[in-house]
Amino acid sequence: MKPISRRLLADAVRLADGLAVLAASAIAFYVYVAGVLDAEEQAALYFAAATISALGYLAIAQALQAYRYDRLSNVIYMTQRALVALSVMAIGWLLVGFITKTTEFWSRGWTLLWLVLSTVLIIAVRLGVAVVVARWRRQRRWQDRIVIVGATEMADELIKDIRQHGGADAEIVGVFDERGGNRRPSLADLPFIGNVEALIEYTREHRVDSIVLALPWSSEERIIKLSEKLSVLPVDINVAFATRMLHRHFTSAVGAYGVPLMQIGRRPLTDRQVLMKRIEDLVLTCAITFVLSPIMLIVALLIRMESSGPILFRQPRNGFNDTIITVYKFRTMYVERSDPSGVKRTEPGDPRVTPLGRTLRRWSLDELPQLFNVLKGDMSVVGPRPHPVGMLAATADYRQVVSNYAARHRMKPGITGWAQVAGYRGTADTVEKAQRRVEFDLEYIAHWSLLFDLRILMLTAIAMISGKEAY
Repeated sequence: MKPISRRLLADAVRLADGLAVLAASAIAFYVYVAGVLDAEEQAALYFAAATISALGYLAIAQALQAYRYDRLSNVIYMTQRALVALSVMAIGWLLVGFITKTTEFWSRGWTLLWLVLSTVLIIAVRLGVAVVVARWRRQRRWQDRIVIVGATEMADELIKDIRQHGGADAEIVGVFDERGGNRRPSLADLPFIGNVEALIEYTREHRVDSIVLALPWSSEERIIKLSEKLSVLPVDINVAFATRMLHRHFTSAVGAYGVPLMQIGRRPLTDRQVLMKRIEDLVLTCAITFVLSPIMLIVALLIRMESSGPILFRQPRNGFNDTIITVYKFRTMYVERSDPSGVKRTEPGDPRVTPLGRTLRRWSLDELPQLFNVLKGDMSVVGPRPHPVGMLAATADYRQVVSNYAARHRMKPGITGWAQVAGYRGTADTVEKAQRRVEFDLEYIAHWSLLFDLRILMLTAIAMISGKEAY
């Protein structure tokens, strides 16, 4: 498992820089201004000035490309850019003081100590990042894991380029080709693992960051079919250019690992969005659990009193990247009549449901234990609902009647979702309902945002009050 992406680590360095400048100003103030000059009452003015200067430093450092995620391991580059930015900020500080005729107000001792401490802390941040990156590289946790599709001559050249330019930041983990292919020199030491179906299965069992189609552009139909099949995976999908000259004529092409690529598919969420959604999940889950914990305790006690059996119902369901997760719910059925597979749908007046279970289902209170799935990281508060592994669309398997069904698993499943608040909560007793439900799930994945999640949560609250389609 990769501990953190380069982009997120660059963001962390940016945040650490800002905090370093602020911390240096605070230390300098309490050591010199408050300690030596005995002017502690000026703290607010000094800290306000330090905050503005820190923001200015970050803007200058960003303009100087001091946070390039592909240069994080280059201590000299990172340090030089940061110190240049700090110097420019210091010159700007002096110029502003001179122009506004306030240089006499600010303590020279504080200014000098602040800049010295900022320099020391910023260098310490760079050294710390270099140590961490070096350690992750030794553990082989830092590399982007790449798979090549197509045992072609282009694949041979592509692998050479990646190994030459990608260095320690890229690792080719295998070659896939449904037509077999020969063992070219650069492919000899790589695992050769079957067809596209084998690739999909491999990606669900192992971490893969990028898939590169190394196929001639004349194979247009083959590229389209492969991209459609691979679109169910939460990974970046790229097509390699035959020549660098061709690459220059396409402004949408991206350079990665030192080779020209064109992206034809991407993960539904960027690294930053994944972090944002996880923070959202943790904040909402902790708040909801705190508020509703008395109700959950009462429900647990009532279930124990009503019928024999466990309080929680555990059911295997399809999770992120089509892996199987165990979803928790309050038990609403008699143990001997329950169906963990989900093949038999719950119907109005279902004799398997206990009297208390009907009330819990009516108000969706049986879903509350899924908050623990969110804390575990198996689910999100909002996302496509996780379906039981044996769930049917009408009388057929979901995957047989909805061609792009697996694509809904490119994002973590949720306690509530866009399809549910749009009127497709409950049983999918027709093929049309099943298809529409998946369409709404895919629409949510394509247009995710924090505001979209908040909208769904508000609509969920309204749906819980109405209690429709729940039995």
